[in-house]
Amino acid sequence: MAKDKNGICKLCGKSRKLCKSHIIPEYFYSNCYFTVADKEGRRTHVFDAKESNPNPNRVIQKGWWEFLLCKECECNINDQYEKRFKNFWYDDSPIPDKVKIDEICTIQFDRDLLRGLLLSIIWRAGVAEKYPFLEIKLGPHEDKIKKILKHEIIKPAIKYMNHPA
Repeated sequence: MAKDKNGICKLCGKSRKLCKSHIIPEYFYSNCYFTVADKEGRRTHVFDAKESNPNPNRVIQKGWWEFLLCKECECNINDQYEKRFKNFWYDDSPIPDKVKIDEICTIQFDRDLLRGLLLSIIWRAGVAEKYPFLEIKLGPHEDKIKKILKHEIIKPAIKYMNHPA
């Protein structure tokens, strides 16, 4: 299967080679993987999506992806949001392993980072053209979120997850 193909990048709008862009970051699936042998007997990690898959005999590998973004846009979103969030939440998690039932645990986090990550996922799901994202339509929000991701709008609109703490 091709690693990239030519097309119009959904973010910058330029005609370029498009990457396999995960709709939801790969590391979100890490606990959903299991190991199986492929046709050649090699061990591979797969994401079991049989219950929601229209073809129940097919196992979707490595989450859901589409050719959405050029390498530059893919790297920008990855560097600005995905890698930073993964480092914060998974690699250096501020959440304790155990919390007593009557204990309140609070953590400090970068709200703009979380907002950007979630908006990037929502936007990719909205522009995706394959199952299971076909029904997601962002309407006028698609272009607004796109401008936020391209940094054409410096501060996200109040509507987008700017709830007072």
